[in-house]
Amino acid sequence: FADASTGSHSPALVRQGQIGQLIASKPVNRRRILEEAAGITGLHTRRHEAELRLKAAETNLTRLDDVVVQIETQLAGLKRQARQATRYRNLSGHIRRAEATVLHMKWANATETLGEEEKRLTETDARVAELTQLAAAASTAQAQASEKLPELRDAEAHAAAGLHRLTVARENLDAEEAR
Repeated sequence: FADASTGSHSPALVRQGQIGQLIASKPVNRRRILEEAAGITGLHTRRHEAELRLKAAETNLTRLDDVVVQIETQLAGLKRQARQATRYRNLSGHIRRAEATVLHMKWANATETLGEEEKRLTETDARVAELTQLAAAASTAQAQASEKLPELRDAEAHAAAGLHRLTVARENLDAEEAR
């Protein structure tokens, strides 16, 4: 009778001897037969299946809650990582700008130092050229003096000899006069 759309409002055929069997059967069997006749046997099966589906849904919801908790934990970690990544990006940008500023300042200082050193080099080159000219003039003067030196030495020797003669003559005169 199960799921045969039989019940209290539907026509049913009863075989001969079936009513006697119903009265003589055990209460469990009688109940089964009466439930079949009333059309509620399928309902018990469907109810049982619905209860199983409901328990499965509850199990799924419990698992889903666990998954949601895990995902929320992961989400919190990912949010923290995202904040750290943003902070890292910001700090990296600041560091890059600071490094660029430092490099620009070093470049500006190097350029300024280069200008000063080039100016000093120009001044030094001018001073070297001036001293080179003075050295050349001194060398020329020395060469000219070296050419005149033998004549001057001869003149000195003659003058020294003359001085010596005059000194000797004076001493002789002084000696004669003292006599």
